[in-house]
Amino acid sequence: MKSICALLVIACAGTAIAGPVNNGKMMSGSAQLNTGRSVTLWDQSYTNFIGIVDQDFADFPTYSTVEVDDFTTGGQTWNVDTVVTYFTYNSAWVGNHTAQLSLYKKTSGMPGSGDHMGNLGSVPVTIYDLGGSALAVVADTSGVGGMQGLNGDFWVGLTPSLSFGSYGQAFHLLSGNATIGDGARNRNEGGSFGFGSDWLDGPGLFGGLPNNDHCYTLGGEVVPAPGAAALLALGGIFAGRRRR
Repeated sequence: MKSICALLVIACAGTAIAGPVNNGKMMSGSAQLNTGRSVTLWDQSYTNFIGIVDQDFADFPTYSTVEVDDFTTGGQTWNVDTVVTYFTYNSAWVGNHTAQLSLYKKTSGMPGSGDHMGNLGSVPVTIYDLGGSALAVVADTSGVGGMQGLNGDFWVGLTPSLSFGSYGQAFHLLSGNATIGDGARNRNEGGSFGFGSDWLDGPGLFGGLPNNDHCYTLGGEVVPAPGAAALLALGGIFAGRRRR
């Protein structure tokens, strides 16, 4: 049986990656973010190849650790239909699983207990092999009410639910770009890592990179402002008249 001590290992994902995790709008192979209905709303998927713990362990629940990072809609309203997080490679993970989807309204430099938003919880995910050096954990959130109509500043996380005994461990990759807003935040609610159960600076705590972002991508659509929607509708009326 694998030693519980392995849960404390902080992994590095190697020094090279075969073209998958980048700052473009598409992942590799069959794991394409742009599906026709979705555009890239937020992309911080360029990695520095360092990973930190972010996994829901059914067999060691007090070690389960959730990681979130912040984003802003920049005054727009977003419907988010795809959330992607990126992890160090573990072949046992590839396939269909579930993950914990987290969303908090951002009111300070740490998620607050009163900031949690509803309609989330466990969601189906597909985990893709991005060339043998990294994984993409992809959730379709188009049916999750809490991810629709977002406007403002938020924390978001997608934490795979995979038992340590059956699947081992992979680690959430950190971003290689300059931090946008605040860095990733991390919470081991069961307290077994010995750092308490409150939200903490995850990369600084586990990876030695204080206030660093983790890697994730959001896809979806920008909802037209009411005035813009009215103009679009008016344009459709005039176009219809011209065709008569």
